[in-house]
Amino acid sequence: MVAFYGTVRAVHTDTVPVDAYRGAGLPEATYRVERMLETAAREMGMDPAALRRKNFIREFPYQTQVILQYDSGDYVEILDKAEAAADVKGFAGRKSEAAKRGKLRGIGYSTSGALICEVEVDPDTGETEIVQFTAADDFGTIIDPMIVAGQVHGGVAQGIGRRCTNRSSMTTTVSF
Repeated sequence: MVAFYGTVRAVHTDTVPVDAYRGAGLPEATYRVERMLETAAREMGMDPAALRRKNFIREFPYQTQVILQYDSGDYVEILDKAEAAADVKGFAGRKSEAAKRGKLRGIGYSTSGALICEVEVDPDTGETEIVQFTAADDFGTIIDPMIVAGQVHGGVAQGIGRRCTNRSSMTTTVSF
C-alpha cells in the first residue's frame, strides 16, 4: 500500500468564504512543481523546457503514487507544438527589442497542458503586460470544437486573472 504525507494549516479570517478553485489545491500544487522545475533547471544550467522533456512520462499506462493513472499522452509533441506556436526560437530577438525600449521580457512555461506565457515588465513602474499566451493540449476526440475552445479560453482567463489581480502567496516564475 502506498502512502503519502501532507501538512494542512487552518486559519480563521473575517474575509469572504471561498470554495475550491479549478480543482482544490491544483493551482498551488502546480505552482510548486513548476517552481521546482525552474529552480532545478537554473541550478543545473539547463534549459527549463529541456528538463521538462527529460522528465515526461513516456510509457503508458503510468500509475501514480496517489491513485491516478495516466492512460496515454504525447507530451513531447504537445510541448513542441506549443513552442512552435509561441515562436520560442524568436524569443531572444523579442527580448533584445524590448530591452531597447527599457522593458524586461520574460517567458514562462507550465506543463499541466503545455502553456507558454510571454510578458513584458516596465522595471520603473512594475506594470506587467502579457504580450503572448500559448496553450496546447491533447484533447482526444473533439465532438464540439466551440465548447473545447470556450473551456480553454475560460481556464486561461481565470488563471491569468488569478495571477494578476488576486493577492496570492505564489510568485509567478518567468525567465528574464
